[in-house]
Amino acid sequence: MKPKILFLRYGIGCIKNEIERNRLVKIILEEKNIEDEEIDRLFPNAVKRIKTIAKNRNPWSYEVIEEYWQIHHNRMIDRGLDGFEHHGDSQKDFCKVHLAEVKEVSGNHYVVKYSNIEKRVLNVILQGINIGERIYIHRGYAVKKA
Repeated sequence: MKPKILFLRYGIGCIKNEIERNRLVKIILEEKNIEDEEIDRLFPNAVKRIKTIAKNRNPWSYEVIEEYWQIHHNRMIDRGLDGFEHHGDSQKDFCKVHLAEVKEVSGNHYVVKYSNIEKRVLNVILQGINIGERIYIHRGYAVKKA
């Protein structure tokens, strides 16, 4: 998987416009190229943070992208940055990346569990996962296998 596709997998749930989100799902599933300028336009805050944490590393490497989404993104939410100071605990939790165990597979979603919380997440960009496997989830989407 291309690093920018990995980035889009994590970020897809942040796109509020359904037409734009559906277009990005197609890019993800077909692993098409996406220009840096488009990612900058869609995810300006995340791109800024990725470039900051990358330091002397390639900001579009798997390592940096995983580090951002799995560590720094959640810390940013906990600190109340980018407007998260106005969100309640459940909204903050929804916006965080979680490592979850798949408890049920049904149609276009998985039922997952993390921290004694069960949720339904869409599997449109991550299919073929079995009960008991662990996946990363973000904003209602199954993102990638752990």
